[in-house]
Amino acid sequence: MNILIDHLPSRTIQIKGSDYLFFSGTSYLGMGHQAEFKAALMDGIAQYGTIFSASRNNNLQLKIYEEAEDFIATWTGAEAALTVSSGLAAGQLASQSLGNQKFIYAPATHPAIWKPEAPPQYQFNNFDDFSKKIVSIVEKETEPIVIACNAIDPLRCEFYDFSWIQNLPSGKPITLLIDDSHGLGITGTEGGGFMSNLDNHKFQKVHLKIIVVASLAKAVGLPGGVILSDKNTISMIRQNPLFVGASPIVPAYLFAFLKSQNCYKNARKTLFDNILEFKESIDNLPHFDCKHLPNYPVFFTKQNDIFNFLFQNNILISSFSYPKPTDAPITRIILSALHTKEDMERLTEKLSVFNH
Repeated sequence: MNILIDHLPSRTIQIKGSDYLFFSGTSYLGMGHQAEFKAALMDGIAQYGTIFSASRNNNLQLKIYEEAEDFIATWTGAEAALTVSSGLAAGQLASQSLGNQKFIYAPATHPAIWKPEAPPQYQFNNFDDFSKKIVSIVEKETEPIVIACNAIDPLRCEFYDFSWIQNLPSGKPITLLIDDSHGLGITGTEGGGFMSNLDNHKFQKVHLKIIVVASLAKAVGLPGGVILSDKNTISMIRQNPLFVGASPIVPAYLFAFLKSQNCYKNARKTLFDNILEFKESIDNLPHFDCKHLPNYPVFFTKQNDIFNFLFQNNILISSFSYPKPTDAPITRIILSALHTKEDMERLTEKLSVFNH
């Protein structure tokens, strides 16, 4: 079902003149509707305009880019950060920077970090299967390896176990390329995502390069992307012709991001409160079966017919075929920091009478 609207979704949307509760999308913190962020964005536009029409490597540069990237690096625990115009641009710049190394893709790795000339050579049934086999595969390879994977599965609600990294051979050149688009802003220390949580994975036991890329258009609410890595890698990517020749992220958004950190903190707290409250309310529902994760706003269910049931009750959730149009739909309830207690009570009430 494709639904066309002419306004930014919030906790509700209007469809053909009727109000629907909206439990979908990836604006987890609802930044597009946060008053403090919108006011800061207007101030940013007043100072920087609507676009910076120049290369980031131009002889005239805006300080806001360096200021924002220094902040992001500190926030995430990375040595260095580089902002770009989209998450896709971040992924492709990172993958291209790795030259002709051999890519090994974990299951469901996001297309943003695919390398077109390096198609998958190993097939895995799921991430557990990948975790069991990856070490022996790497041990047999003789050339430099890139292991590409997502930080989290936001579709079927799974936090991946990266303990296998400790068993990788230490004498081989290995790069870990991670897409953290659905974690940055929510998971990790103060929302710093995968990179901020490296100590918990004890990666220091293995000498490998780590590159994390992410779309900023989800929880962070900015139209752009970011690359996180060591200073040498980020410096190298800055010289890539695709970076030099591309337009950068709109500077006003980076200004708003820096000025709205208290807003982000409050929105994360509200989101976590909503997750806990909704989880407690559905734990004892007899006819609703779903999978969810601590402090993560997605609730996945295999009961695909729940979409039509809720839609008939003026509640829109996420349900679409993925990754191919012929695949079975992925059906999820997605919370945001914008939802109210009353919204979740209404959703829970309808779920309580759903009969699969």
